[in-house]
Amino acid sequence: MDESHPQELPGPETASIPCGTYRIQFHKGCTFEQVTQAVPYLRALGISHLYSSPYLRARPGSTHGYDIVDHSQLNPEVGDEEAHARLCRTLRRNGMGQILDIVPNHMGVLEADNAWWLDVLEHGRASAHAETFDIEWKPAQPEMTGRLLLPVLGDHYGKVLEAGEIQLHFDGESGEFGLRYWDHRFPIDPASYPSILSALPAPPARDDSEGDSHAVVSALLDAFARLPDRDEPDVDTRRARVRDSGVYKRQLARLAARHEWLSRWIAACVQRLNGRRASPAASTTSTP
Repeated sequence: MDESHPQELPGPETASIPCGTYRIQFHKGCTFEQVTQAVPYLRALGISHLYSSPYLRARPGSTHGYDIVDHSQLNPEVGDEEAHARLCRTLRRNGMGQILDIVPNHMGVLEADNAWWLDVLEHGRASAHAETFDIEWKPAQPEMTGRLLLPVLGDHYGKVLEAGEIQLHFDGESGEFGLRYWDHRFPIDPASYPSILSALPAPPARDDSEGDSHAVVSALLDAFARLPDRDEPDVDTRRARVRDSGVYKRQLARLAARHEWLSRWIAACVQRLNGRRASPAASTTSTP
């Protein structure tokens, strides 16, 4: 800094200094429209600023808004962009400001509604959001390197697995394999998709046309297997992994929708790996 021209701080004539705040907890029972209607009354009380809880898209039914699952959208349970704009205009007309209680780590993880979190589970350190979360990628225990340890299961792993509460699932629209445990979803590394489809041999081709589709699927599985590792240090290679896996999954979804033999094969492999409930041998040996 040039000491001969010191940086000036905002003076009283430019700084918006709160002299009285009123806490607003936004949720589906306290919306933009409702707060907008209350602004003149709050101003009459001497309130200069609303002190607002987060109103970005939160987990459905959230009563506090801190379990954000999408930082790029407003919470639809609180209101849309027009309702938000009306609130802001009303505040300005009444000479009032707004203080937003937003912290980067205000985020809802687990379950199945945070795209950033699911991307990290799928791609590990290769995810563009790997540094968004406070994850110890190099823990003291070497065997935990690149892994996440989460308190999710309601009982011992073996008991939960034997009870059939952890289920492999294939999403035909996205072409993705994942594990489901009650409301939680855990994406599977796309590089391991060939291992899933090795649970059972592919059904034999009935004609030349079906034989061609077999060859296309085989080439696609080879491409999945060649995806870069989740812990690949090169940044460009990491980006290529995420980009290519998305392309491959969409192609798998299209092929499964087009070819009945493939959709049947996928379903049979999923069923085989899920095993049978209360059958320890089937469950423990069939889990990917």
